[in-house]
Amino acid sequence: MKKHLQFCERYSEVHNKASNIACRAELGKFPLIIDINKKILNYLNYLREKEEGFIVKQSLKISIDLHYNGHNSFYSSLVKMTDYYNFCDFNSNSLNEGKIKQYVDRMKKKYISYWNQTLQHSQKLSFYYTFKKNYSLSAFLDLTRKKPSRKSLVKLRISSHKRRIETGIDTTKYLVMEGYVLQL
Repeated sequence: MKKHLQFCERYSEVHNKASNIACRAELGKFPLIIDINKKILNYLNYLREKEEGFIVKQSLKISIDLHYNGHNSFYSSLVKMTDYYNFCDFNSNSLNEGKIKQYVDRMKKKYISYWNQTLQHSQKLSFYYTFKKNYSLSAFLDLTRKKPSRKSLVKLRISSHKRRIETGIDTTKYLVMEGYVLQL
């Protein structure tokens, strides 16, 4: 999971202190947990369709029994996931590709809702929120092929650029007195 985020940061050419949700949003990428959960649902569907004599089908039944007897198991983790994402209509016996797609869409919507809430309440990302309203690949990434221009624009958008005072280029005079910084 962390590697995916590092990839997004390196691709965007920002430092590792840059905002995680802004880096992902610029590229339109969702956290890997959504893909992992999709694979878990597909695996459950695969297990459900197996005949009774298969060992994997028997292991699913054992996992279900363990869950209902108060022990942690694969099925317990699946139930926790469905509770977290509010899949009230989840029924492992009626799982199919269409339902899995609906569940994945709900996971993405929940993440987008979290993303919006975070942007609205983040002072650091207030500038970013003024122009990034939808969670998708930013159009300027395809329009700006010149690497230095694109790099600078991404850094500015997600507030990952160096401020003038950090680089020593700031021409404003400052006076430091007793722990206070005053602009002259």
